[in-house]
Amino acid sequence: MTPALCLPKNRARRHFPKPMKLFVPKILLLLASVSGSQFVLSAVYGQEAGHDTSKAESAQPGGSVNKSEDGVAVKGYDVIAYFDQKKPMRGDPRYTYQYNGAKYHFVSSEHLDLFAKNPQAYLPQYGGYCTVGTSMGHKADIDPESWTVIDSKLYLNSSKGAQKLFDKDPQSAIKQADQNWEKLK
Repeated sequence: MTPALCLPKNRARRHFPKPMKLFVPKILLLLASVSGSQFVLSAVYGQEAGHDTSKAESAQPGGSVNKSEDGVAVKGYDVIAYFDQKKPMRGDPRYTYQYNGAKYHFVSSEHLDLFAKNPQAYLPQYGGYCTVGTSMGHKADIDPESWTVIDSKLYLNSSKGAQKLFDKDPQSAIKQADQNWEKLK
């Protein structure tokens, strides 16, 4: 359920002072309501970012790598493909590399070898948790199809709605997520 803005009957929205008009969208971005296991972040333009934290956090209480119950990171997607193919590609369990307590799958032995030589260059930011969720102060699971590479770093998000929020101001989201990640990891 999205939080509603309650206005007195005698006060129309157009009468808010200008500073309040600028403040309300920021507040809406910060509001989160819980519906089952889903966080719904209200956005300025009616967009929503869905965050499913149930699987990620239950499999990883206090953990710093987002992985499934069987230890697979990035939902089995090949992290190298985001960089060299410029698209998400599901990895093959035959090409698996274990790193930092998680299993990473790749589409080929070449991708596995690239990762093995320098895992830090390809790991998603914030342990593979949603960037927007991290910027909001919580760990949220990801949709591997919602992603961006900026400055040779992979940023994953929980949904297309979260990706749209991220795309509006990626530098602010990254800055806030960087600050919050120190507390969350």
